Amino acid sequence: MRDKSLGGSLDPWAARGSAGSEAVDGPAKGQAVMDQWERMLDVWYETVGYDRRTGKPLPETLKRLGLDGLARDLWGA
Repeated sequence: MRDKSLGGSLDPWAARGSAGSEAVDGPAKGQAVMDQWERMLDVWYETVGYDRRTGKPLPETLKRLGLDGLARDLWGA
């Protein structure tokens, strides 16, 4: 279950319903977006420092931001 209090504005799942099945212009024209969806999510979660399974920020991400207490609360770390 995702903790929505962490800020839904960074949630790539929100865009899933609006993503078309194929790009209509640009460098990806003609390519099916959904074929790459899982890989795009993996890259997104890795880039922002979140855990893909839980949707929570990773402990090291929180600690890097000076949020050690929140890391302990969310992860027990």
